[in-house]
Amino acid sequence: MKPILSSLVFFFLSTSLICQNADSTIKQKLLDYGLYPYPPIEELQKNIFSDSLIKAQPLSNQDINNDFTNTEDLHWLKEIAQQNKVILLAEEHYHQFISNFRNRILFYLNTVDYYPLIVMEAQYSYTGFINYYLNIEDDKVAAKFYNEYIYDMVTTEDDYNLLQHIRKWNKINSSKKITVGYSDIEHDYKTTIKNVLIPYFKNIDKNIKIDVGNLSTKDMGELLPWFYSLLEKAKKLNLVGDYPFLTPGYISNILVNLESTFKAYYYQFDYYRQKAIVRNLTDLNFFGNYIIAHKVLIHGGNYHMTTHFNYPDKANFYREGSFLEGDFEPTKGKVYSISFHCFSRSLGKVANIDIDSCLQQGSYYISMVKQWQKAFNAKLVDSDKYLLDFNMNDLHKLILKTSILLGHQPILINKFDWSSILEIAKKTDNNLFNELKNWSDDYYRYDKHIFIPGSPFIVAMKKK
Repeated sequence: MKPILSSLVFFFLSTSLICQNADSTIKQKLLDYGLYPYPPIEELQKNIFSDSLIKAQPLSNQDINNDFTNTEDLHWLKEIAQQNKVILLAEEHYHQFISNFRNRILFYLNTVDYYPLIVMEAQYSYTGFINYYLNIEDDKVAAKFYNEYIYDMVTTEDDYNLLQHIRKWNKINSSKKITVGYSDIEHDYKTTIKNVLIPYFKNIDKNIKIDVGNLSTKDMGELLPWFYSLLEKAKKLNLVGDYPFLTPGYISNILVNLESTFKAYYYQFDYYRQKAIVRNLTDLNFFGNYIIAHKVLIHGGNYHMTTHFNYPDKANFYREGSFLEGDFEPTKGKVYSISFHCFSRSLGKVANIDIDSCLQQGSYYISMVKQWQKAFNAKLVDSDKYLLDFNMNDLHKLILKTSILLGHQPILINKFDWSSILEIAKKTDNNLFNELKNWSDDYYRYDKHIFIPGSPFIVAMKKK
């Protein structure tokens, strides 16, 4: 009996050591790609911070359902929605589950209140086309318009799904229709010129020819005076293009935004881009009248959406959240920010996508997808398994453990005992203390925080 028992013990120990060595090998190979494995619960248990330092409640990561009712976990938002004029959703980009939150929050706000405008971080010129599409009653006519005019504007499946949700909502809720606005500069200026400006101005000069494919930023800037001269002719004719929203006023706004794009990319990116975004939100020729008259949901990157971070020297325009909360009288003191954080990503549907064959995406998204795909192709991770691109500290691990204890769901933070956290870190690890001190400063720039343990990447749309 003893020899058999000894053999079994040896077998289990050997198996355990082999598994540990395999895990260690995979971990080292992932590091070669700048990636880290999703931590097991055993690793999360070893922590200098106790569970009591965080109080949270679980939330769903699902998209909105067909009848817009799976919002029971969002009731904490009702009073916030009713007491404020602008709600900001501050995200870390490219997470599908954050897009799902955006969708559910949008329709919850319009169930308990009315937020008729959602503004997103994409180029302004999309606005007229997208809203025309949203309001086409006939689905076949809408699909034809989408494929002919706006296919290149909707660059992810996640944003496409949002538009389908809004079309359905608007048909059911005619007294609470939702409009979409886009506040950013014309990052894809070539498409703007090719698909919007040239067709419009050809009504004035049929011989217009521009080699858009080889158009540099400087070339685009040099074209602006000519575009403005054509606009003056369009104004005299009160020229309306192929669709009723293609008016001289709309084209003028696009040219102003195109000029901001040129200045941002040619002179100084942050200054001119942020000046343009704030103008697009507040100028009466853009969304100003709408924001003055209505409540608004704005969805963009974390950097943009602070409500408790004021710049000196009248520089709040560097973050539109700070500007709306602190400087813009119609919204001053009536802006609420919700910051989303996601620890890890999985490839999901983009595992086998050739990202270079997709519509224009952000450079960071492209580099991340390719980074994850290298690990996937090296068979270091499955398409549905999460990876991190940073090494977790003990506070990250405490947050993730809290999520796991609450069903491995996203969590809404109700209490974060920063004073105790910083005190413990200071006694234990000075480097960690300094890291968390900086994080606490950033944390207090927002009103609420939602942490998501992991999410698939958003899915890029293929080119036609």
